[in-house]
Amino acid sequence: MDSEKKVYAADTYVFWDIVDFKVDEDEDEIDSFHTDLEFSLLREGHNGAMIIIAYGHAERSSLLGLESLHPHIQLKRQSTKFARLNRMLLDMVSCVHINRTENFMLIMKGMAEEDAEVVRVIKELQQRDRHVILVVDDSEELCAYPSELLSSCTVWLWKDLLHGERPIRRPLNTSEDKDDDDDDDDD
Repeated sequence: MDSEKKVYAADTYVFWDIVDFKVDEDEDEIDSFHTDLEFSLLREGHNGAMIIIAYGHAERSSLLGLESLHPHIQLKRQSTKFARLNRMLLDMVSCVHINRTENFMLIMKGMAEEDAEVVRVIKELQQRDRHVILVVDDSEELCAYPSELLSSCTVWLWKDLLHGERPIRRPLNTSEDKDDDDDDDDD
């Protein structure tokens, strides 16, 4: 129970691919997204700070490389999807080395692709007692993940997250339930 409390009290780093998961770049829409995301995390028990890093296309980049979408959302621009994904992975690994505990929310497509290495990185994060929250576009993308990974992550559908709904609740494994019931009969 103490480790669960520690996870939820930890800061949540949100790595958001704004090319694949769009919201209108209108200031009010971005502000609304920030507020709704913070509320959704709080409602799920994540009461630490929320740090959002957004990743977009390299076009229209500032010369200094210092940009933001919102006062609380840093923007990093990369030239390709592959570069965005790799930058996100490097930033996640950097956070692990800097901080003792944190949660990671990943809002990006293609996480389950074999060449992306994202699944391996997520498993490494979990081995280091980090809580990982995945945001997927739809149930088809969700099915592309290994089941052992999904069972250990909180998973949100993008449209549900945008509307302030709760993460996906997975049903219990019925074969395990039957085994547990059989054990109860023997006692």
